[in-house]
Amino acid sequence: MTTATTAKKQAKTAGAKLPQDHKEPAQSYRELDGAELLKPISQLRRSEAALLALTLGQALGKDIAGLDDEAFESMSDEDAMVFLSSMNPVGIKNFMDIIEDSFVVDLDAWDKKFPLNRWQDAMNLSLNYAGEVGKDKN
Repeated sequence: MTTATTAKKQAKTAGAKLPQDHKEPAQSYRELDGAELLKPISQLRRSEAALLALTLGQALGKDIAGLDDEAFESMSDEDAMVFLSSMNPVGIKNFMDIIEDSFVVDLDAWDKKFPLNRWQDAMNLSLNYAGEVGKDKN
């Protein structure tokens, strides 16, 4: 029987990059382009935080359940994109609709900052934002 530790060692030997191999600090949504266009997390109502977290959970699907925050945040951009490519497309659409309808403070500025060819940047900012809900201490 293969244990989780054995599987990790086999993956490492095969050249796979494991989440703990990436030492870059997690990037706060506040450091990303366009962050000023989102409601400050400290001003969210509990109902808004719950809506955001639950919608993100639906978008990510059950695969996120076994992945702790530290492991996800320490992934390289490439590994994170592979992981995110397994997301539920309808869930992502719903998540982005909620971001744009309820959390963007200036939709015209948002549309200018993130034209259609920058949809990935808008999604990255939104995912980072949602990831920080519940962690904000301000």
